[in-house]
Amino acid sequence: MPLRISIDAMLNHLEHSKQEDFTRLAARIPNTGNWAESFDLAKYIERLRPLRDAMTPGERLEPTTIDSRRRAQIAVESGWDVEALESLIYSLQRLSRLSDSYSSLTTWRVLGFSRFRPPDRA
Repeated sequence: MPLRISIDAMLNHLEHSKQEDFTRLAARIPNTGNWAESFDLAKYIERLRPLRDAMTPGERLEPTTIDSRRRAQIAVESGWDVEALESLIYSLQRLSRLSDSYSSLTTWRVLGFSRFRPPDRA
């Protein structure tokens, strides 16, 4: 089961990040172009807060379980587009899987099995 990255955890992490650190990190990612320089982290955090407030604690913890009708309701309450909300939830899901893959690979190496192929994850 992949690690769950919640809306609260993401917002908390972003609130403790600095714009300069974010820009420097994003600039290292291929194909970001000038996006990193024009991205306003403080504005994005302010945009996430109403989204968080429109969700129940359970939905914040596991946003992938929210059905389409509830997603539409959350989008209206928070001022988001449904497509943007779905994109955010999909991105959190992908990030969770990626994080879990790295965690699994690190554990595999720590156990001394680096010369063997790690088991496939379902």
